[in-house]
Amino acid sequence: MFKQNNPSTLVDINGEPTSVGDWKREKELGSGGFGVVHLWLNKTTGDSLAIKKCKWNLESHLTEKQRERWKAEVGIMEGIRNENIVAYCKMPEDLQRGLSYYSSQLPLLSMEYCRLGNLRSVLVKPENCCGLREMEILCIISDLVNALKYLHKLNVIHRDIKPENVVLQLCDTRPRGVIYKLIDLGYAKEIDSETASFVGTLQYLAPEIFIKQKCTKTVDYWSLGIVIFEIICGIRPFLHTFTPWQSLAHLEKKPSDVIAIQLTYNGRMEFFTQLFKENHINMCLAHLIEKWLQIALEFSPDLRGSYNHCDYIFAVLEEILLKKIIMVYSVYTCEFLSYEINESTLLSTVQGWIGRDTKIPIMDQCIAATQHSDSIYAIGYYNKESPITLFVFNRCAPFASITTQLPALIKILFENCKTEFKFGTIKQLYAHTAFFVLREMRLVSGLKFAITSQFNCLQTIFDKCNLQYAQLREVLKKFLCEVEVYNYQDLSLSAKVYEDTNYSQILEQFDGQMRRFAQVVEIFNKIVLRREALLEKFKRVEAANRVAFRAFHLDKFESLVQGACDDVNAINMYNPSSLTGGSKIFKIVSDTLKLKDLLLRDSFLVSYLRCVSYCWKELEKLNSCMAGLGTTTPQLTLDLRQLQAEKLSSLSDMHRKKANRTQAAFNGVNVLEENVAIRYRS
Repeated sequence: MFKQNNPSTLVDINGEPTSVGDWKREKELGSGGFGVVHLWLNKTTGDSLAIKKCKWNLESHLTEKQRERWKAEVGIMEGIRNENIVAYCKMPEDLQRGLSYYSSQLPLLSMEYCRLGNLRSVLVKPENCCGLREMEILCIISDLVNALKYLHKLNVIHRDIKPENVVLQLCDTRPRGVIYKLIDLGYAKEIDSETASFVGTLQYLAPEIFIKQKCTKTVDYWSLGIVIFEIICGIRPFLHTFTPWQSLAHLEKKPSDVIAIQLTYNGRMEFFTQLFKENHINMCLAHLIEKWLQIALEFSPDLRGSYNHCDYIFAVLEEILLKKIIMVYSVYTCEFLSYEINESTLLSTVQGWIGRDTKIPIMDQCIAATQHSDSIYAIGYYNKESPITLFVFNRCAPFASITTQLPALIKILFENCKTEFKFGTIKQLYAHTAFFVLREMRLVSGLKFAITSQFNCLQTIFDKCNLQYAQLREVLKKFLCEVEVYNYQDLSLSAKVYEDTNYSQILEQFDGQMRRFAQVVEIFNKIVLRREALLEKFKRVEAANRVAFRAFHLDKFESLVQGACDDVNAINMYNPSSLTGGSKIFKIVSDTLKLKDLLLRDSFLVSYLRCVSYCWKELEKLNSCMAGLGTTTPQLTLDLRQLQAEKLSSLSDMHRKKANRTQAAFNGVNVLEENVAIRYRS
């Protein structure tokens, strides 16, 4: 029930304002230890604000230190100007007056409203149970680094970095339309060098806080490392089912290169120096992040994240973000590959790496790119915004004999269906199932994308072939016209043949060049026939391309993904302590394997890929042949022109000598008649 204290303000039963003039309190956005954030919306202008105030029933119970902390947060927020930290907004005077009338002496904090929720709401989606996608991860890391660098330069530590304190805001200037912002500086503190207080969210706190050591900026390094591990793998790295105090003793004993500790299904503790394999980032990036996490998740605060200067840990991350990693999809082995490149990396070098990893010799590799390039450098094919840059096919065989790698827990279940899963691994088992189906669907989608890119590249090569053919035909037509002119000149002069050694040598050379020209024309005629045959073959490929996609059944994969995600939601709600059997998991994984196997064995798809490989290979041969003629013909033309000039000069000399013997002029009539089709071909 509402009561009205003044004409422009409505309050609820607790005396909390719900409406001030045109401003209306829409909903609660978040709640902390003693603060609450509400969304206020202006019904006239559409403006929105997120306003943080102390909880009405706690104001009188706050200690002086807590009051100081509240005021410090407002003071820090008022002075911050960074795109990756939620912005302080000055409150309109009418709203300020209305809310201040009902608030305590603690200041209100008015901030921009971030409409897309927080990072936790993204992580809890079942499709993200094994981490976010690579592009999203890179954006989050970049934004968090920018925010923390800014705070640390102001000599401020956040002390409460967690997914709940990272919000998403619409941003038109971003490719994905989202920017990530750090919020809640309630535990932030301006420091001179060190501070000692127990604050922050327990699961993300650095170990030294639990043992009451004085802490520095390195506590933010630890929390950042935990968050980055979680957005990549979907769970926190260190004994996520333990309380912080339970895991502390194990953290203290861990080697510096260990970045994760987990209990196995049978209760054994396992240490990891790498990210969990069930994630969605490429291997090249994963190796770089693993090295960084070894620095960020160092137990000792004195060693954590600092080499020579305090921003080293941010500098390493920024360097990783600047790395150029070229993504390759191998159709032959149905797998994603990744390689770090630079401006001088040759495409042939990348092909060598691909050959090493797929066992496809370079000479048998057929490379299709998402963006056409004739560059010999790999950077010419690099596209930061594209998840896949290159597709590699094996000319000799469409697919290898592929053994699908199952996630660790699913493999254990398939090896022994009576295995009992406990110690927090049940949720992970279902998460691995969803990850597996998502990964297989991504691989199948990659194959579909590869076939599309291959056909587009084939079309480009064929267009290049047609252009080269037209240019070569024009060159030969002009050449034939020149030969006819030479023939006419010889006939019109009615040259008399003298026993002139020089002239005879010229005629002999000219005759040799004409025979070379006849060979060129003969080769061109063969090119014409081969091109016409390939044109017919390409038309069949073009028609088959539309049919080939029927074998993919992506809708069935999507249905399996939905089923796996529904199971993840259900198991998270039910939260059983142990599980034996897992018939649902058996069915989902088996159906996924069958679908993929049917696709790779589809006779039409296999025939189509063989046909495309044949066309590609023949087109390359044809283009190479035409390129050779394109080089030979201009030189042959120059040689004939030179010889004709010498012949005409010699004939003129003989006329001046008024010799009595004559010789009929050499002509290329026979050659011309045999190839007259070239001149009049449309």
